[in-house]
Amino acid sequence: MAFNQFIRVYTSAPQCFQAIDLRDSLAYYFARKEDMYQAYSDFIEKYPEAKEIADAKNNYEATLYESSTKENTIDEYVQFIKNYAQNSCW
Repeated sequence: MAFNQFIRVYTSAPQCFQAIDLRDSLAYYFARKEDMYQAYSDFIEKYPEAKEIADAKNNYEATLYESSTKENTIDEYVQFIKNYAQNSCW
């Protein structure tokens, strides 16, 4: 991504913070476009300081829940709760 190169080369430029915000925003756009828990997880891991991090965490939890309980069975729900007790979606 061109933003990353700009950020690396021009670390003291006044536009560096704007480049970081634009890079993070674009990365989050692509995570939302994919709308899968792994895309949100990758975003959270790669851009932990992004302004979008709270929204990304909420979307991660929601898509993880949806992916883990597709069949709508009791066994899936029980397994999800065992594996992800801290998830706020259940």
